[in-house]
Amino acid sequence: MTAPQPLAILTLTRDAALWLWPGGYVETRWKDGRVTGATRPESPENIAQAAEQGYTGPHACWRSLCDHEAAHSITADVLWGSHSPALRHESTGGDPDAPPERYALALRYYEEGIVLAMQRYVTTGEVTTPIVPLTVPVRDEIVRRLRRVLPADLPVAVLTRRAA
Repeated sequence: MTAPQPLAILTLTRDAALWLWPGGYVETRWKDGRVTGATRPESPENIAQAAEQGYTGPHACWRSLCDHEAAHSITADVLWGSHSPALRHESTGGDPDAPPERYALALRYYEEGIVLAMQRYVTTGEVTTPIVPLTVPVRDEIVRRLRRVLPADLPVAVLTRRAA
C-alpha cells in the first residue's frame, strides 16, 4: 500500500509551503520541519462562516480554508518579512523565536483579524476595519501573491478534495 499523496504542494514564501491533502486537510510546512494543520468540514456553521467571508458554491468551505491558511503566511511575509506568528504558535514544536507571550498573543490575534479581513477583501473587494491601516499597494500585494498561489480556477481534483 502506498502512502497518501498530497493533491498539491504550493509554495507560499521562501520558507513555507501549503500542502493540500485529500479529505479536506491542509498543512503549512516550514523548511525547519515544523508543521501546522487545519480542516474545515462542510457543516452549516462553516458554510455560513465561509459565506460571511464571501465564499459561495459547492466548495466554499474548502476554498475558504485554503485561502485562510495561505493568507497567514503571505500576510506575515508581506507585513513583517517573517513567518506567521499565529501558525508557528500552533505548529509542532511551537515557535522558538516567538516574543514574550503577552506580546505574542496580541500579535497572533492581530494577524488573525487581518487574515479574515483580507479574505473578505479578496472575495468582495470590501475594506473592513482590520485592513484599513494597510496601504492599497500592501493590500494588493497580499492579494496578488495569494491569487498566484491559489488561483480562482483551482483544478477540480483539488477543489473536490479527491485525488485525480
